[in-house]
Amino acid sequence: MPVWLAMGELFLDTELDAADHGRIRRVLAESGYDEAVLHEILRREVTPGFGPNLFAVAGAWGCRNEEDARRLLRPVIAGTGFGWMGWLVWRLLRREVEADWRRINPFGVAAS
Repeated sequence: MPVWLAMGELFLDTELDAADHGRIRRVLAESGYDEAVLHEILRREVTPGFGPNLFAVAGAWGCRNEEDARRLLRPVIAGTGFGWMGWLVWRLLRREVEADWRRINPFGVAAS
């Protein structure tokens, strides 16, 4: 769950700086997942699960623990995916998420 929580920070209503990106990059590097798996987690799980926060008008969102993350990711954990809504969130946020991926990719080269 540390990978999902770290990537989830990309979807906070706050600006991340180089130190934040470095901290997230370290969590990803220590996870043992390879580049392709990390990119797919970001694309297919974290973005659809946490991305809607960026469209909320209520301000900063606080998914700070495993329970919150599991609740948001329940469709993926259950194997049902995020369906068309997840696809739409990915399409709307793709450019920003890919730019963030280049900043946090612990392998130094963004996946395509």
